[in-house]
Amino acid sequence: MCAQLASERFAVLKEIFQLAGEQRLALDADDIERFHQLLGEREALIARLVVVDESELPKNVIRFRGTRAEDADYDDETAISVVLRGILDQDAENELRIRTKIGEVQEAMQRIGRGIGVARRYKGYTDESVALDRFVG
Repeated sequence: MCAQLASERFAVLKEIFQLAGEQRLALDADDIERFHQLLGEREALIARLVVVDESELPKNVIRFRGTRAEDADYDDETAISVVLRGILDQDAENELRIRTKIGEVQEAMQRIGRGIGVARRYKGYTDESVALDRFVG
Protein backbone atom coordinates (compact mmCIF):
# COMPACT_ATOMS: atom_id res chain seq x y z
CA MET A 1 0.00 0.00 0.00
CA CYS A 2 2.85 2.42 0.82
CA ALA A 3 4.48 1.91 -2.57
CA GLN A 4 1.10 2.48 -4.20
CA LEU A 5 0.66 5.79 -2.36
CA ALA A 6 4.14 6.88 -3.38
CA SER A 7 3.43 5.87 -6.97
CA GLU A 8 0.15 7.83 -6.96
CA ARG A 9 1.90 10.88 -5.49
CA PHE A 10 4.63 10.65 -8.12
CA ALA A 11 2.09 10.42 -10.96
CA VAL A 12 0.17 13.47 -9.70
CA LEU A 13 3.39 15.44 -9.20
CA LYS A 14 4.49 14.58 -12.75
CA GLU A 15 1.18 15.98 -14.02
CA ILE A 16 1.73 19.15 -12.00
CA PHE A 17 5.27 19.41 -13.42
CA GLN A 18 3.92 19.11 -16.97
CA LEU A 19 1.26 21.74 -16.29
CA ALA A 20 3.94 24.11 -14.95
CA GLY A 21 5.75 23.74 -18.28
CA GLU A 22 2.54 24.41 -20.17
CA GLN A 23 2.02 27.51 -18.02
CA ARG A 24 5.45 28.76 -19.08
CA LEU A 25 4.49 28.31 -22.73
CA ALA A 26 1.20 30.14 -22.14
CA LEU A 27 3.07 33.04 -20.54
CA ASP A 28 5.54 33.16 -23.43
CA ALA A 29 2.57 33.35 -25.82
CA ASP A 30 0.87 36.04 -23.68
CA ASP A 31 -2.10 33.66 -23.31
CA ILE A 32 -3.26 34.65 -19.82
CA GLU A 33 -6.58 32.80 -20.16
CA ARG A 34 -4.73 29.52 -20.83
CA PHE A 35 -2.35 30.21 -17.94
CA HIS A 36 -5.33 30.73 -15.62
CA GLN A 37 -7.01 27.54 -16.89
CA LEU A 38 -3.84 25.55 -16.22
CA LEU A 39 -3.61 27.08 -12.76
CA GLY A 40 -7.07 25.70 -12.00
CA GLU A 41 -6.02 22.25 -13.21
CA ARG A 42 -2.96 22.38 -10.95
CA GLU A 43 -5.06 23.37 -7.95
CA ALA A 44 -7.28 20.32 -8.52
CA LEU A 45 -4.25 18.04 -8.67
CA ILE A 46 -2.74 19.56 -5.53
CA ALA A 47 -6.03 19.02 -3.73
CA ARG A 48 -5.66 15.30 -4.48
CA LEU A 49 -2.37 15.27 -2.59
CA VAL A 50 -3.52 17.08 0.53
CA VAL A 51 -4.65 15.07 3.53
CA VAL A 52 -8.30 15.71 4.36
CA ASP A 53 -7.82 16.03 8.13
CA GLU A 54 -5.53 19.00 8.75
CA SER A 55 -7.06 20.12 12.03
CA GLU A 56 -3.88 19.52 14.04
CA LEU A 57 -1.63 21.41 11.62
CA PRO A 58 -0.84 25.14 11.63
CA LYS A 59 -2.68 27.05 8.90
CA ASN A 60 0.51 27.66 6.91
CA VAL A 61 1.42 23.93 6.68
CA ILE A 62 0.01 21.44 4.20
CA ARG A 63 0.42 17.73 4.89
CA PHE A 64 0.73 15.32 2.00
CA ARG A 65 -0.27 11.66 2.16
CA GLY A 66 2.58 9.29 2.87
CA THR A 67 5.23 11.83 3.79
CA ARG A 68 6.75 9.87 6.68
CA ALA A 69 9.98 8.05 5.78
CA GLU A 70 8.50 4.62 6.58
CA ASP A 71 5.54 5.17 4.21
CA ALA A 72 7.61 4.84 1.05
CA ASP A 73 11.05 3.51 0.31
CA TYR A 74 14.00 5.77 -0.33
CA ASP A 75 13.90 5.58 -4.17
CA ASP A 76 10.28 6.69 -4.28
CA GLU A 77 10.96 9.60 -1.95
CA THR A 78 13.98 10.63 -4.00
CA ALA A 79 11.99 10.57 -7.24
CA ILE A 80 9.20 12.58 -5.63
CA SER A 81 11.71 15.09 -4.27
CA VAL A 82 13.23 15.55 -7.73
CA VAL A 83 9.82 16.21 -9.29
CA LEU A 84 8.93 18.64 -6.49
CA ARG A 85 12.21 20.50 -7.07
CA GLY A 86 11.40 20.70 -10.78
CA ILE A 87 7.95 22.08 -10.05
CA LEU A 88 9.39 24.71 -7.72
CA ASP A 89 12.02 25.68 -10.31
CA GLN A 90 9.41 26.04 -13.06
CA ASP A 91 7.18 28.05 -10.75
CA ALA A 92 10.08 30.39 -10.00
CA GLU A 93 10.68 30.85 -13.74
CA ASN A 94 6.97 31.47 -14.30
CA GLU A 95 6.93 34.04 -11.49
CA LEU A 96 9.86 35.85 -13.12
CA ARG A 97 8.02 35.86 -16.45
CA ILE A 98 4.89 37.25 -14.81
CA ARG A 99 6.86 39.98 -13.05
CA THR A 100 8.54 40.88 -16.35
CA LYS A 101 5.18 41.11 -18.12
CA ILE A 102 3.77 43.26 -15.33
CA GLY A 103 6.77 45.59 -15.72
CA GLU A 104 6.17 45.76 -19.48
CA VAL A 105 2.52 46.67 -18.91
CA GLN A 106 3.51 49.35 -16.40
CA GLU A 107 5.98 50.85 -18.88
CA ALA A 108 3.35 50.80 -21.63
CA MET A 109 0.85 52.54 -19.33
CA GLN A 110 3.42 55.25 -18.57
CA ARG A 111 4.06 55.77 -22.30
CA ILE A 112 0.32 55.97 -22.93
CA GLY A 113 -0.04 58.52 -20.11
CA ARG A 114 2.76 60.65 -21.56
CA GLY A 115 1.20 60.37 -25.02
CA ILE A 116 -2.17 61.49 -23.71
CA GLY A 117 -0.53 64.50 -22.06
CA VAL A 118 1.26 65.45 -25.26
CA ALA A 119 -1.94 65.02 -27.28
CA ARG A 120 -3.85 67.25 -24.86
CA ARG A 121 -1.19 69.94 -25.04
CA TYR A 122 -1.07 69.70 -28.82
CA LYS A 123 -4.85 69.87 -29.05
CA GLY A 124 -4.83 72.99 -26.89
CA TYR A 125 -2.13 74.50 -29.09
CA THR A 126 -4.00 73.78 -32.31
CA ASP A 127 -7.28 75.06 -30.88
CA GLU A 128 -5.62 78.36 -29.93
CA SER A 129 -3.98 78.61 -33.35
CA VAL A 130 -7.29 78.15 -35.08
CA ALA A 131 -8.90 80.77 -32.84
CA LEU A 132 -6.01 83.21 -33.43
CA ASP A 133 -6.18 82.68 -37.21
CA ARG A 134 -9.88 83.49 -37.15
CA PHE A 135 -9.33 86.58 -35.03
CA VAL A 136 -6.46 87.92 -37.13
CA GLY A 137 -7.86 86.87 -40.48
